[in-house]
Amino acid sequence: MLDDPAFSRYWGNIARIIGFVAKDDEAVRVLLKYATRAEEWRTLNDRQKFVVGQGKIRSLRAIGMIGTELANETLRKAITFEGAQEMIRHWSDKSEGSLPGPFGSMRSIVQDVRSSAAVGLVLTRKPDNVALVKKLYDQERVYPEDWQERGLYRRDMNVMTGAMTYQAVIDEKGWDYLVRAIDTEEELSLLGPYMKRFESHPPGTARPNR
Repeated sequence: MLDDPAFSRYWGNIARIIGFVAKDDEAVRVLLKYATRAEEWRTLNDRQKFVVGQGKIRSLRAIGMIGTELANETLRKAITFEGAQEMIRHWSDKSEGSLPGPFGSMRSIVQDVRSSAAVGLVLTRKPDNVALVKKLYDQERVYPEDWQERGLYRRDMNVMTGAMTYQAVIDEKGWDYLVRAIDTEEELSLLGPYMKRFESHPPGTARPNR
């Protein structure tokens, strides 16, 4: 079904279900093929682009749920800027209309991929993967003095925030609580208070992250 355009609006949900029920490398390969392949973006409206694009990006979380060694390898690569770029290199030929509109720039998409890969690593529940996410969070949450001049956005210093939030929920509420909240209408209200602990803001400010 992940190859059938008739199910495109459901691809994200299908990928999520695969993550819950499959525990082998073949499932990882299926999800990785779906996440990395080119799409006919020009045939989609902005809403459809958003749904398809987010489904592909969030499939990295499903790969984390599978948790095999291939899953670990895939996510540890995708969490790097270069690895995320490689993952989406077939998404766009850089011509007009070839990008998922609501995402904006390729850099924005790359950071979304890295963020989802970080969540996927947390969902493997492997201590070394969690340690990697925490290390990157500490490194990347600090605002360079010239962050605005360099064209960075607050999002760039918060790529690991979602993954840290998930780990905090696992630590304090347990795995089952998190699984019940993921991708539901209640996710933001249930996880929001935890996310505020990890959001990174420019020095001297406490405004909500954008």
